[in-house]
Amino acid sequence: MSYLFRKGNSGLNQMVFEQMVLSETDCVLEVDFGPGHLILAMLNTVTKGEIYGVDFSKAMLQEACKLNQNSIASGRVQLLLSDSAGLPFPDNCFDKLCTVNTLYFWPHPKQQLREFLRVLKPRGKLVLGFRDSEALESLKLDIQVFNLYTAPEVAGLLKESGFDQVKLQLQSGSTLTSLVAKGCKAVP
Repeated sequence: MSYLFRKGNSGLNQMVFEQMVLSETDCVLEVDFGPGHLILAMLNTVTKGEIYGVDFSKAMLQEACKLNQNSIASGRVQLLLSDSAGLPFPDNCFDKLCTVNTLYFWPHPKQQLREFLRVLKPRGKLVLGFRDSEALESLKLDIQVFNLYTAPEVAGLLKESGFDQVKLQLQSGSTLTSLVAKGCKAVP
């Protein structure tokens, strides 16, 4: 499973990484980090900040902890078992929040997005990597498990959940088209 996540998400992880525009002092949260490769990549830039991650899967938590064990031991990374609908963090604590290929599994996406908004600092940025319904329909996925969205629907979900400055970026790949939706938390 780890191999599939790494191989299938590597291009989208790179796109999300680039769109986050990290600084060395950022406090970052990755939601549903899978095997932890994006967290590992962020460590090269976030040298004076903190990186947190939550995942609902014990197997992925174990895999990511193994991959990032040195950074966890040094206190630079903290990984937790948690559902993204109820994040175990106080309000206004993250500069950046990212998630890759997770939107399809949320039964109530606005609930997750509002929770992301809650934990972001004012002016904090969400970067959400996904593939749209057109790209995923060709894979014949189980629609009982996967909720598919068009790019405009994802932008609408971010806006309806309270995000400002919502933008979409498309990147055509050799196999599947990847998209990133970005939004910011407004200053009160």
